[in-house]
Amino acid sequence: MWKILLIIAGFFSILSARTQVKYDFHSNLPFRLKINGHWINQLPCERLVFEWRTQEKKCSIVTYLSEDDSLVQSVVVKQGYQQSFEWQKVKDVKRWVLGSESPYTPDVAVVDEIPLLDEVYQGNSKCAAPMSDAQFEQFLSSIMDSPMTAQRIKNVNFLSGGVCCTIEQCLILMSNFELEDDKLEVLSILAPHVFDWDNKQDLINSFFTERAKNKAALIIGQ
Repeated sequence: MWKILLIIAGFFSILSARTQVKYDFHSNLPFRLKINGHWINQLPCERLVFEWRTQEKKCSIVTYLSEDDSLVQSVVVKQGYQQSFEWQKVKDVKRWVLGSESPYTPDVAVVDEIPLLDEVYQGNSKCAAPMSDAQFEQFLSSIMDSPMTAQRIKNVNFLSGGVCCTIEQCLILMSNFELEDDKLEVLSILAPHVFDWDNKQDLINSFFTERAKNKAALIIGQ
């Protein structure tokens, strides 16, 4: 059984009421990371060091080991601690397992050289974490597999039960339907599964006619 060692070094300092976190990811195999929907690296590598500023103390990390192999892990970073995670097979399930914790003191000079990432979404949401790009592509492909619009809408209804999507993903899916009434029906199905709900006005703005805009507003409660 092969193993990957992932070391997450985290620390907190209060800056403008936000948490500052430093991560140090180590692995003996190339990987890509996405945290809270943000790509950290597009090209696979064996080490990543970067800074994250957020009000959250929990991050949703998606680790991509190959094109078809990914793992979603929720990590809580403790103040002043270094956390080590190891890829293991526990009860026939592969997952990251916390290996150890130790006090961590960052090098201020190194931290100052680390670029900031985009701010993490902190608004209202109707689900925990949105689909990754790969997951959404599969979701969209499964829906559009049928040439009939009525069947595609049935596919949306059937497959959307356990998903969480961004406004952008909703708009992409809706754009695959020509009639505004079909788009409205898709919107009514997806509305309870939207992550960045504060951006819901974009859903209304995607319609052309005043009639459709009004119906969309009713669906999302505006």
